[in-house]
Amino acid sequence: MRVRLNSTLRGRSGRHELQVDAPEGVKVRELLPLLMARGPELRPLLLDASGQLQPGIVAFLNGRQIMLLQGLDTVVASGDTLDFFPKTGVQRAFAES
Repeated sequence: MRVRLNSTLRGRSGRHELQVDAPEGVKVRELLPLLMARGPELRPLLLDASGQLQPGIVAFLNGRQIMLLQGLDTVVASGDTLDFFPKTGVQRAFAES
């Protein structure tokens, strides 16, 4: 699965994209520990102390905001793309012209 970091997350993490090997049918919440194992520097950027997404982070699965799907229980597949944006980055990325 492809995981992309967008906007200021790129500069703060030093990464643009990661590949994560996840079993079929895994939920976003189950994918997060796998992602942190690949990039431990992402933990404070993406997760709070309880392991939930930081309030200022928005995740999109194949272009759809996961909180409008099943939230962290959204199921992902190996060919999917999961994008993380800081909320201000989302506003800029999807602003009307």
